[in-house]
Amino acid sequence: MSAAARFAGEPFLEDLDGVESAGLAVCAFLTPGDGYERYARRLAASCRHFALPYSIWLIPVIHHSISLRGSADIGCSKPSFIRACLDRLGGAAVLYVDVDMIVAARPESLFLAQRAGCDFAIYNWLADPDNAAYLPANGKPGLADPRSSFYVFSHRVGWCSEEQLNCSGATQFYADTAGARKLLERWQDVIAANPRSADDQCLNFAFNNPGVGGAPVKASWLDKSYARCPWWPHVRPVILHPPVPALGQPFAAVREGAGEHVVHLDRCTPNEKPPLFPTDGGVDVRTGVVFRLSAEGRPQPVGRYLEPFWVYTEDPPLAELLPGLQDARE
Repeated sequence: MSAAARFAGEPFLEDLDGVESAGLAVCAFLTPGDGYERYARRLAASCRHFALPYSIWLIPVIHHSISLRGSADIGCSKPSFIRACLDRLGGAAVLYVDVDMIVAARPESLFLAQRAGCDFAIYNWLADPDNAAYLPANGKPGLADPRSSFYVFSHRVGWCSEEQLNCSGATQFYADTAGARKLLERWQDVIAANPRSADDQCLNFAFNNPGVGGAPVKASWLDKSYARCPWWPHVRPVILHPPVPALGQPFAAVREGAGEHVVHLDRCTPNEKPPLFPTDGGVDVRTGVVFRLSAEGRPQPVGRYLEPFWVYTEDPPLAELLPGLQDARE
């Protein structure tokens, strides 16, 4: 990488048996004292359940682009970690996930993309017109409180593009290819130039502005099940992020230049596909009743959704997703 990228850390939980046949390893990291050791053990147990090799690292600090409470050490950024994992794996790909995620099903779509020669895969809001997100009215995923079953519209991305990226970076796939490594290098450079900007936005900028001589990247867009947050309760997870993603950190905007933008809106088309549930209402995940909210804020039924929902607490035991599997978090 052109920006300084010395990576420091050591494996905390690791089992790379079968990495040659699998062709990839699940990789994640945590920092000491952040209380995430229990989530790392949960992630490792879910990987073992599906015979997925994994490497979960303990690193001293995280970079500002991950958390503004972190460090200025560019070597502790996500692209630096992913590149270090590629270097260790001897040709196998890296499936990066946030450490508080859970593998809930075998990631078959990734194996198909890998066999098709994919360099990079991620969830892309721009490539998914069905991206409308919904959250429980009381803000608490799970069904212990009756009010939590009413999911109301939260947000959506109103533009479409198959060629550009607006990502959710909790799940990312990188093959050990020139295209993937060049993207990691470019991502690292953008972070170095924007050290207090969010890494997802830096990745969008890096992908959407490859620069002169940028190696072509063969990308595959993962569906929502691979970055399954609580705001999509109608989607059965492959890789689950149980808590609502943290919001509110005052990250700086990525600095844009002449002809360079985080997303080139002039190359997008409007997302005109109607959302699955009303944006002035939502759905009751207990009953499937679709509703709009009256002027007084009361739900008014307008239909029914007949497919299943997949609703979890923000800290589900593994047995809730993978029956018979010990939780393995203590």
